[in-house]
Amino acid sequence: MSGAVAATLIGTLAIAAGWGWGLLLLSFFVSSSALSMVGAGKKKERTDSIVEKGSERDAKQVLANGGVFAAAAFGQILLSSPIWYAVAAGALAASAADTWATEVGTLAGGDPVSIISLNRVPVGTSGGITFVGTAAAIGGALFIAVVAILANWPVSFAAVALGGVAGAFADSILGGTLQAQRWCDVCARSTERPVHNCGTTTRPAGGLAGFDNDLVNAVANHGLSKRQSASVVESVFDIIFRCFEKGEDVKIVGFGHFRIRRKASRRGRNPQTGESIEITARKVLTFKPSKGLKQRINAPA
Repeated sequence: MSGAVAATLIGTLAIAAGWGWGLLLLSFFVSSSALSMVGAGKKKERTDSIVEKGSERDAKQVLANGGVFAAAAFGQILLSSPIWYAVAAGALAASAADTWATEVGTLAGGDPVSIISLNRVPVGTSGGITFVGTAAAIGGALFIAVVAILANWPVSFAAVALGGVAGAFADSILGGTLQAQRWCDVCARSTERPVHNCGTTTRPAGGLAGFDNDLVNAVANHGLSKRQSASVVESVFDIIFRCFEKGEDVKIVGFGHFRIRRKASRRGRNPQTGESIEITARKVLTFKPSKGLKQRINAPA
């Protein structure tokens, strides 16, 4: 399914839910598309070696940003309730905040810093933030909150705006910790691309395999219940366990590096009888804490 088809499906649900739903969705897509076109060439040049996808949105990206809104619109069609308005407005405010921050920050924000370590990172790095980008995120959330109020939605202006900003920050935190990162050995640069723009196949260098930017957006833009939050956490651990089963390393930025080591078979002694025994080959899991984790552990109470 193409991005255009996904957008059409979401738009159809929005219009079916009511004119206000269509207005809110149209306001988001028009503002986001306009910002993505401004300085597109410069932004591509600054991020092309890092960002996996370009400015043209595919179905996965559209659903990651508008899927929760579409689900709320469908819920409103089936059974009208104020809760659907709150879910939809909060999710779209988070999407707008994240999109505005990315587009404006990439174009005019200068060199970003990691939201986790506060060290400078290349433009386009997931989890990187700038002052200009943060201001744009606040602007995007406020914009959706204003449109929701003008559409006479039964929502709190402050709740929508704060929810949108919180979602954008959650996106940055997830992007800087759990999102899959890769490394190009030829260029010695971090990237999200499986094949770097130099043509080199990259290798895993952190985060969780399969946890890409679209999944980060979907999680950050989703208001989760306690049960749903538990399900997300369980899914993350399931991904980690599957990586271990494959013998793959898992590096969580700001936390540490889990590595599978293989120990060859060897001769040993039974500690009770002293008898010589064969110790079979096995895999062992080791963990090396990050510098930041060590500092927090040893920080004065």
